[in-house]
Amino acid sequence: MAASAPTAAPHARLEKPPAYRWWILVANMLAYGQFFLTVQVVNAFSSTVQAEWHLAAADLALLTTVTLAGYALASGIGGKLEKRFGARRTVVGGIAANVVLGLLFPTAGSAYAGMIVLRFLQGVAGGCIASSVVSSTVLWFPVRQRGLAQGLLMGVLGFGFALASLCAPLLLDAGMTWQFAAAVLVVAPGAAIAAVYAVSVRDLGAVYPGADSLADLLPVDGRAAAAGTSGTEMASASEAGACDPRAGATGARTAAVATDAKAVPPDAGSRSQPRPRTMAQARHRLRFWAAIVVGFVNGWLTYGFSTLLPPLLTGDLGFSGDAVAGITSATFVITLVASPVGGILSDRVFGGRRWPVLLIGNTVSAATLAVVPFAPHVLVTGVLVGAYASVSLCCGTFWTLPSELVQPSVAAESTGFVTAVANIGSVLTGFVIGALVDATASALPALYLCVALAALSAAACPLIRQ
Repeated sequence: MAASAPTAAPHARLEKPPAYRWWILVANMLAYGQFFLTVQVVNAFSSTVQAEWHLAAADLALLTTVTLAGYALASGIGGKLEKRFGARRTVVGGIAANVVLGLLFPTAGSAYAGMIVLRFLQGVAGGCIASSVVSSTVLWFPVRQRGLAQGLLMGVLGFGFALASLCAPLLLDAGMTWQFAAAVLVVAPGAAIAAVYAVSVRDLGAVYPGADSLADLLPVDGRAAAAGTSGTEMASASEAGACDPRAGATGARTAAVATDAKAVPPDAGSRSQPRPRTMAQARHRLRFWAAIVVGFVNGWLTYGFSTLLPPLLTGDLGFSGDAVAGITSATFVITLVASPVGGILSDRVFGGRRWPVLLIGNTVSAATLAVVPFAPHVLVTGVLVGAYASVSLCCGTFWTLPSELVQPSVAAESTGFVTAVANIGSVLTGFVIGALVDATASALPALYLCVALAALSAAACPLIRQ
């Protein structure tokens, strides 16, 4: 049963973070996982779809690419919708739209052109879901728990991929058409999750009026200890709003944002700058664009694996279709472990700094992908699992950044903007990989392109220093 939402007076201080934040995380994981099951649902039936519609690899990949295109285009809009209507309404609306579109698979999706339209619109719905769940998860957790929370959230991405891949053969064996089976996978969990989210989730501002993030409400001493700053320094910032009778709620809100800004300690040797209060300010920061480069590559690798693995394993490495299904599922399931581990490392080992984990993950990804063609068959699964684990190590860690690189008041807009721009990688990956496979009759050029991009991302990581 979901934890009940706590109540508090405006600007109340909390002795410790509320347990309710964990239910927010669980609900966000369900919503996020359902969308990424939707992303993978056509790839899960890839051999059947390709045979029935006589598609080339690039045409098949387009059925996923258009979903990611809609996702990227709508992510910025999703951030604005969340700011206006709140995360709960935005997420429930996005899931409901996704479910309705899934219901149309057996009819409007019976032809390729109709399915393309439905898949694009599902991506638009997903953009509204994703920007809301990512930013709200960050704002409901203290700084030193955000990496873990986002790691758990991003872990369900791989679970959604794996669940679709595992269930697809079972539904086909039950006599369903692939369109009807895909509709079942999208609609059944989506309807249940939308109902649960609508009745059990409350927005942070509704529970704690006037607070931009949970860090606004934590004890000053606790935040000072976590940030490595003095209690006096943080108390002074709080008192700036509390002691000026003209400031009222605005002063207290400003002070809370100021103290939250100190919760992410600056890296040694880096110039400490106040976090941007507007998106215009953020777009003038090098670290903001470096984060987008890392996000571009993370999106490319995260979604590119589902397009790359089948032709790589069957065409270049000689695995059977059954073996490919097993290897693919094992590769994606590792996200459940690797993504939270990356968050824990950034929270605990690196003290709330995200870039070292991103550097490690991208470096290992480049190295492991480079050796895949030379690995013995018995080791290929382990190497691919290691490669995707390294990609997943970055997932939760990276998606804390859009909210942490700006003030909490623009966290949703920042998340939407970064998602929209960074996910150009997600949009391009299926199309480019599919086109390379068609043009060269091999997945190896696409594999080496992934290696080069991972190396580029590793080079950008130090520029993100917080």
